[in-house]
Amino acid sequence: IWDALNGTESAVLKGHQGAVERAEFSPDGSRVITVARDGTARIWNATSGEQLFLLQPVGKFPTAIFSPNGTRVLTAGENSDASLWDAQTGRKILSVERRGSSLASFSPDGQSFAIAQGDQRSVLIWNAEDGKLNRTLR
Repeated sequence: IWDALNGTESAVLKGHQGAVERAEFSPDGSRVITVARDGTARIWNATSGEQLFLLQPVGKFPTAIFSPNGTRVLTAGENSDASLWDAQTGRKILSVERRGSSLASFSPDGQSFAIAQGDQRSVLIWNAEDGKLNRTLR
């Protein structure tokens, strides 16, 4: 992690065994989530670089994003289910059986999440509270 004001390195995140595909700050900037080709996602303390949680399996060509309020994390990958995690404890909240996607997004209010299904040419919108499919867009 680099300090944008002075250009110095402030922390090094060590732990992934494969190339890191994505890194994203939590909405409040206190944590960073990374996903890598090793099939894992990791949540880190953005100041110290300490690994807080290991989330697995995430799958091939993974993605991971924080919810708008930073309390949850959504992971998805081409060969794994999409999963919703508690960002404070690292506990898996729910999974939806949706393989073949590495594109995901939360709704602005965090109540729903969308998973793109490239092979099906569709986007599935799920309820983030109970994991029920709300709608399919084609």
